[in-house]
Amino acid sequence: ESVSFNKLGLIIIDEQHKFGVKQRINLSEKGGLNCDVLLMSATPIPRTLILSTYGDMDVSTLKEKPFKKTKIITNIIPENKIPDLINLIKKKIENKQQIYWVCPLIEESTKVKLTPVVERFEYLKKYFPENIGIMHGNLKNDEKNKVMKDFLDNKFSILISTTVIEVGVDNQNAN
Repeated sequence: ESVSFNKLGLIIIDEQHKFGVKQRINLSEKGGLNCDVLLMSATPIPRTLILSTYGDMDVSTLKEKPFKKTKIITNIIPENKIPDLINLIKKKIENKQQIYWVCPLIEESTKVKLTPVVERFEYLKKYFPENIGIMHGNLKNDEKNKVMKDFLDNKFSILISTTVIEVGVDNQNAN
Protein backbone atom coordinates (compact mmCIF):
# COMPACT_ATOMS: atom_id res chain seq x y z
CA GLU A 1 0.00 0.00 0.00
CA SER A 2 2.82 2.42 0.75
CA VAL A 3 4.69 1.79 -2.53
CA SER A 4 4.12 4.28 -5.33
CA PHE A 5 5.44 3.98 -8.86
CA ASN A 6 6.70 6.51 -11.37
CA LYS A 7 5.22 5.66 -14.81
CA LEU A 8 4.26 2.04 -14.10
CA GLY A 9 3.52 0.54 -17.52
CA LEU A 10 3.35 -3.23 -17.08
CA ILE A 11 2.29 -5.46 -14.19
CA ILE A 12 2.92 -9.20 -14.45
CA ILE A 13 1.25 -11.40 -11.86
CA ASP A 14 2.44 -15.00 -11.97
CA GLU A 15 0.29 -17.60 -10.21
CA GLN A 16 -2.66 -15.21 -10.33
CA HIS A 17 -4.79 -17.46 -8.14
CA LYS A 18 -2.57 -16.50 -5.19
CA PHE A 19 -3.79 -12.90 -5.48
CA GLY A 20 -7.20 -11.77 -4.30
CA VAL A 21 -9.44 -9.62 -6.46
CA LYS A 22 -8.84 -6.57 -4.25
CA GLN A 23 -5.06 -7.05 -4.43
CA ARG A 24 -5.09 -7.13 -8.24
CA ILE A 25 -7.36 -4.09 -8.47
CA ASN A 26 -5.24 -2.09 -6.01
CA LEU A 27 -2.06 -2.95 -7.89
CA SER A 28 -3.48 -2.14 -11.32
CA GLU A 29 -4.85 1.19 -10.07
CA LYS A 30 -1.29 2.21 -9.19
CA GLY A 31 -0.48 1.98 -12.91
CA GLY A 32 -3.43 4.01 -14.09
CA LEU A 33 -5.23 3.71 -17.42
CA ASN A 34 -2.08 3.24 -19.52
CA CYS A 35 -0.80 0.27 -17.55
CA ASP A 36 -1.09 -3.25 -18.96
CA VAL A 37 -1.69 -6.19 -16.63
CA LEU A 38 -0.67 -9.75 -17.52
CA LEU A 39 -2.15 -12.46 -15.30
CA MET A 40 -0.62 -15.92 -15.54
CA SER A 41 -1.51 -19.27 -14.09
CA ALA A 42 -0.94 -22.91 -14.91
CA THR A 43 -4.38 -23.68 -13.43
CA PRO A 44 -6.70 -20.92 -14.64
CA ILE A 45 -9.85 -23.00 -14.94
CA PRO A 46 -12.27 -21.17 -12.59
CA ARG A 47 -10.61 -17.78 -12.24
CA THR A 48 -9.98 -17.21 -15.94
CA LEU A 49 -13.49 -18.37 -16.79
CA ILE A 50 -15.01 -15.87 -14.35
CA LEU A 51 -12.69 -12.99 -15.31
CA SER A 52 -13.14 -13.54 -19.04
CA THR A 53 -16.92 -13.82 -18.67
CA TYR A 54 -17.57 -10.93 -16.28
CA GLY A 55 -14.43 -8.83 -16.56
CA ASP A 56 -12.48 -7.02 -19.22
CA MET A 57 -9.87 -9.62 -20.09
CA ASP A 58 -8.33 -11.04 -23.24
CA VAL A 59 -7.51 -14.72 -22.85
CA SER A 60 -4.58 -16.60 -24.35
CA THR A 61 -4.69 -20.37 -24.14
CA LEU A 62 -1.88 -22.88 -24.41
CA LYS A 63 -3.08 -25.70 -26.66
CA GLU A 64 -0.94 -28.44 -25.14
CA LYS A 65 -2.77 -30.71 -22.73
CA PRO A 66 -1.56 -30.77 -19.13
CA PHE A 67 0.17 -33.88 -17.86
CA LYS A 68 -2.91 -35.58 -16.54
CA LYS A 69 -4.58 -38.83 -17.45
CA THR A 70 -8.17 -37.67 -16.98
CA LYS A 71 -9.98 -35.21 -19.18
CA ILE A 72 -10.72 -31.83 -17.59
CA ILE A 73 -14.32 -30.70 -18.04
CA THR A 74 -15.64 -27.38 -16.76
CA ASN A 75 -19.40 -26.86 -16.77
CA ILE A 76 -21.56 -23.83 -16.19
CA ILE A 77 -24.91 -24.81 -14.71
CA PRO A 78 -27.89 -22.42 -14.74
CA GLU A 79 -29.62 -21.69 -11.43
CA ASN A 80 -32.74 -23.65 -12.39
CA LYS A 81 -30.65 -26.84 -12.76
CA ILE A 82 -29.13 -26.76 -9.26
CA PRO A 83 -31.46 -29.49 -7.90
CA ASP A 84 -30.21 -31.80 -10.69
CA LEU A 85 -26.66 -30.81 -9.85
CA ILE A 86 -27.18 -31.63 -6.17
CA ASN A 87 -28.27 -35.14 -7.18
CA LEU A 88 -25.16 -35.49 -9.35
CA ILE A 89 -22.97 -34.33 -6.47
CA LYS A 90 -24.55 -36.95 -4.19
CA LYS A 91 -23.59 -39.64 -6.72
CA LYS A 92 -20.03 -38.32 -7.01
CA ILE A 93 -19.66 -38.35 -3.22
CA GLU A 94 -21.00 -41.92 -3.08
CA ASN A 95 -18.18 -42.78 -5.53
CA LYS A 96 -15.65 -41.21 -3.12
CA GLN A 97 -15.03 -38.19 -5.36
CA GLN A 98 -14.65 -34.60 -4.22
CA ILE A 99 -16.25 -31.49 -5.67
CA TYR A 100 -15.12 -27.90 -6.18
CA TRP A 101 -18.00 -25.40 -6.44
CA VAL A 102 -16.66 -22.01 -7.52
CA CYS A 103 -18.49 -18.73 -6.95
CA PRO A 104 -17.28 -15.36 -8.29
CA LEU A 105 -18.09 -13.28 -5.19
CA ILE A 106 -17.56 -13.51 -1.44
CA GLU A 107 -20.60 -11.43 -0.46
CA GLU A 108 -23.61 -9.99 -2.24
CA SER A 109 -22.89 -7.19 -4.71
CA THR A 110 -25.04 -4.25 -5.77
CA LYS A 111 -23.31 -4.26 -9.18
CA VAL A 112 -23.90 -7.85 -10.32
CA LYS A 113 -26.61 -10.39 -9.54
CA LEU A 114 -24.55 -13.48 -8.81
CA THR A 115 -24.77 -15.86 -5.89
CA PRO A 116 -21.91 -15.17 -3.48
CA VAL A 117 -19.88 -17.98 -1.93
CA VAL A 118 -21.22 -17.36 1.60
CA GLU A 119 -24.85 -17.63 0.46
CA ARG A 120 -24.15 -20.72 -1.68
CA PHE A 121 -22.36 -22.37 1.25
CA GLU A 122 -25.37 -21.84 3.54
CA TYR A 123 -27.72 -23.20 0.86
CA LEU A 124 -25.66 -26.35 0.20
CA LYS A 125 -25.09 -26.97 3.91
CA LYS A 126 -28.77 -27.96 4.09
CA TYR A 127 -28.05 -30.86 1.71
CA PHE A 128 -24.54 -31.76 2.88
CA PRO A 129 -24.32 -30.57 6.53
CA GLU A 130 -21.24 -32.58 7.57
CA ASN A 131 -19.49 -32.78 4.23
CA ILE A 132 -18.78 -29.22 3.09
CA GLY A 133 -16.13 -26.53 3.53
CA ILE A 134 -15.78 -22.90 2.44
CA MET A 135 -12.80 -20.86 1.24
CA HIS A 136 -12.47 -17.27 0.06
CA GLY A 137 -10.04 -14.37 0.08
CA ASN A 138 -11.30 -12.84 3.33
CA LEU A 139 -10.10 -15.83 5.36
CA LYS A 140 -6.73 -15.54 7.07
CA ASN A 141 -3.90 -17.52 5.46
CA ASP A 142 -3.79 -20.09 8.25
CA GLU A 143 -7.57 -20.61 7.90
CA LYS A 144 -7.23 -21.06 4.12
CA ASN A 145 -4.37 -23.53 4.60
CA LYS A 146 -6.39 -25.54 7.12
CA VAL A 147 -9.46 -25.69 4.87
CA MET A 148 -7.36 -26.80 1.89
CA LYS A 149 -5.47 -29.38 3.95
CA ASP A 150 -8.72 -30.78 5.36
CA PHE A 151 -10.14 -31.02 1.84
CA LEU A 152 -7.02 -32.75 0.53
CA ASP A 153 -7.13 -35.09 3.54
CA ASN A 154 -10.72 -36.02 2.59
CA LYS A 155 -12.23 -34.61 5.79
CA PHE A 156 -15.07 -33.24 3.63
CA SER A 157 -16.14 -33.78 0.03
CA ILE A 158 -17.36 -30.38 -1.22
CA LEU A 159 -15.32 -27.20 -1.23
CA ILE A 160 -17.35 -24.06 -1.91
CA SER A 161 -14.86 -21.37 -2.87
CA THR A 162 -14.16 -18.20 -4.75
CA THR A 163 -11.55 -18.33 -7.49
CA VAL A 164 -8.79 -18.12 -4.85
CA ILE A 165 -8.29 -21.92 -5.15
CA GLU A 166 -6.04 -23.95 -7.39
CA VAL A 167 -8.29 -26.56 -8.94
CA GLY A 168 -7.08 -30.12 -9.31
CA VAL A 169 -3.34 -29.55 -9.05
CA ASP A 170 -2.77 -31.30 -5.75
CA ASN A 171 -6.01 -33.23 -5.59
CA GLN A 172 -6.47 -36.07 -8.05
CA ASN A 173 -9.70 -37.00 -6.25
CA ALA A 174 -11.42 -33.72 -7.14
CA ASN A 175 -14.09 -33.51 -9.78
